[in-house]
Amino acid sequence: MMLKVAGLACGYGDSRVLHGVDLEVAAGEVMALMGRNGMGKTTLLRCCMGLLPARAGSIRFDGADITHLATHRIVRAGLGYVAQGREIFDDLSVADNLRVSLLGGARSTAPAALLGWFPVLASRSEQRAGTLSGGEQQMLAIARALATEPRLLLLDEPSEGIQPSLVHAIGEQLGSIVRQTGLTLLLVEQNVDLVTTLASRVAFMERGRIVESCPVADLAAADGPLVRHLSL
Repeated sequence: MMLKVAGLACGYGDSRVLHGVDLEVAAGEVMALMGRNGMGKTTLLRCCMGLLPARAGSIRFDGADITHLATHRIVRAGLGYVAQGREIFDDLSVADNLRVSLLGGARSTAPAALLGWFPVLASRSEQRAGTLSGGEQQMLAIARALATEPRLLLLDEPSEGIQPSLVHAIGEQLGSIVRQTGLTLLLVEQNVDLVTTLASRVAFMERGRIVESCPVADLAAADGPLVRHLSL
């Protein structure tokens, strides 16, 4: 397994959000993580990246225990992370946002294919990132994470605040990158169209636990997991 999470507990201050999460993602797989707001999806990604300390359980990446590694060491091991809300540096240029992602890493330059995947960024390399559209900023956030050549990318709500046509374009481009590179992807997303475009399998979270996983085709069932876990 590329990623194996076992019995993971994590939270903020005195509040525990994850209550024994078990999750496995195979090499080359695209898995979507779905669930209502506040169920622990973002917390799980943050804990996997070392941004929140695990209180119990383990996180293994490609067989190695990364549970208590510092974030920069997790990135060097081969994980990439695109945070919800993008978190780009608004006052830096597109090019400088990409350069920042490489500081302290094993690479000194971004992969040659990177700007070919996102040509709009190549044409605006000196433009201040904060002046890009929401969709372009999301492309930059994804490109910044891919600049380190991760083997596993954790992607949190990439469709949030983006017009539907650009969501589709981002989904198509991510699919192409996965096919070209063999990238493994764990995607937190509520947009069903994007999930069905990219993922082969879906896991659902409720109250800090994985409660069900299924092939993405099962989402089409009228009384399926979307009804059980996302309907109000």
